[in-house]
Amino acid sequence: MLARPANAGDLTAQHMQRAYTDCAQAVHRLRAVVLQVGREVIEALIALRIEPSGLFAWLLRQDGEAAWHTMLDLAQGKHVRSYYVLDDSADEAAYAEAVAALDRRAKDSLAAHLSNEVLTEKWIGCAETHPALADQISAAEYPIQMWLFRYEAGQRERDEALIRRIVSRRSA
Repeated sequence: MLARPANAGDLTAQHMQRAYTDCAQAVHRLRAVVLQVGREVIEALIALRIEPSGLFAWLLRQDGEAAWHTMLDLAQGKHVRSYYVLDDSADEAAYAEAVAALDRRAKDSLAAHLSNEVLTEKWIGCAETHPALADQISAAEYPIQMWLFRYEAGQRERDEALIRRIVSRRSA
């Protein structure tokens, strides 16, 4: 009969720790992929001129962890929608303005939906059950206040007119 090695318990604990670490790293990588896909889908929908207010309201109603992480990620950056594709460099300045208008529209909608009250309520609700989300809400508070803004009088109408003008130019 073979004798059990004296360090068998230590080896088992090491294997368990390694398996746990590997699993945690895989979950972290998967979360990053899901968030990137979510962000890219939102950016694409905004580029297609889906009303961001309705889009963010729908995401809030879903109340899923991935939806929250995606919205918080979008809200913490300087831009929601910041890239554009050109096939005619003569229109580059006009397109850049239209993309900036789409970005302002999205940031305004995010600011309306991610108010301090909404964030606080969500943080209270998930502090114990979803600590990673609660941590992201806490970390997002300052950047959200830095990068989100509300439209000033008449700015929304000017942006909408600019977007319509660029779309009609491209459609012609």
